[in-house]
Amino acid sequence: MLKEKEKSRIFVVLLGVLAMVLTLTLHLQPAQTKTPQNPACYMTRADGSMVILDHVCGKKKPVEGEKPPLKPPESEFISQSRGLHKILEDKNLFRGGNSEIVTFDEQLAIQRGIPQETIKLSKELVGMTNELRSLSQETGINDITAFNLDMSKYPSVAQFYENIDQNKSKSLDPASSKSFSKDKDATLKNDESSDIDEFGIALRSKESKPWWMGRDQFCGVWWNPRPSSAKKRVIFNNSNPEQLLRSWGYKSPSTPPNWVDSRLRNYAQRSGWTRPQTWNERECGQRTYRDNANPLGSSSVWEQNYDGWNPRGEPNPEVWASGPWPYNVWPAYVYWWHDRY
Repeated sequence: MLKEKEKSRIFVVLLGVLAMVLTLTLHLQPAQTKTPQNPACYMTRADGSMVILDHVCGKKKPVEGEKPPLKPPESEFISQSRGLHKILEDKNLFRGGNSEIVTFDEQLAIQRGIPQETIKLSKELVGMTNELRSLSQETGINDITAFNLDMSKYPSVAQFYENIDQNKSKSLDPASSKSFSKDKDATLKNDESSDIDEFGIALRSKESKPWWMGRDQFCGVWWNPRPSSAKKRVIFNNSNPEQLLRSWGYKSPSTPPNWVDSRLRNYAQRSGWTRPQTWNERECGQRTYRDNANPLGSSSVWEQNYDGWNPRGEPNPEVWASGPWPYNVWPAYVYWWHDRY
């Protein structure tokens, strides 16, 4: 009888243990197999465990005291270009232009927290533009490429130009082109066949700028020169070169007064005949570009005809006869373009 009672007691204990095990198992099971709110966030391993996918559901919280990875420092060229690009079209900072003196509001720039190196570069570009204006007014020479500026007066600009020469293959934002699809059928050949900017992005239209591109990049700027090269000269034989050029729509260069330095007078006469071109007037103004030509003695002429290029023509160095400019220090850019190309 006792043995039967002991057996029953043992059986009850075993049943209790089994019930406890089952309870614990049922309690733990949902936590292991519960479907997450976003199943795409998780991956189930072969052993049944789950791993959160950071690239889907976000990064893990940083460990306390852990330092974030350092970004690679921007080159001086990229830094200068970014800073200038952000303010170049700001009419509150840059004022004047065309026939007026250009000014830069340094105090407003300081209040806005604009970096000092960008302020200094901007002020020097304004100084260059105003010096070119003064020289043209003093000599009567409209072509600003006739003048030889002393760049030691503009050290920030000189350094900026040097950085451009060293970084010709670098865009202002290498990642920007990833956001736009490039026209696979478009080819870039001196800007003749297609309209592609220095970022490698095909422009959507020849007549209007894309929403993401400012006037500086669209019409031409130091980090995105347009056109990206000068047209090769083509020579034509003709018995009356000047009459031929006039019939093609060219106008002869202005003749400076006799008191002007002979070097400048000679250059002004040799600097070429100009046929102004208006391309995307709403964005870039009138007569902002030009075709260029010049008589070669009395029997031939050379010509740079930009027909079919985008933009149509090289930046017109007779900046005082064009406008409104894409931005207030446009002459400083045009002066640089002709010095480089």
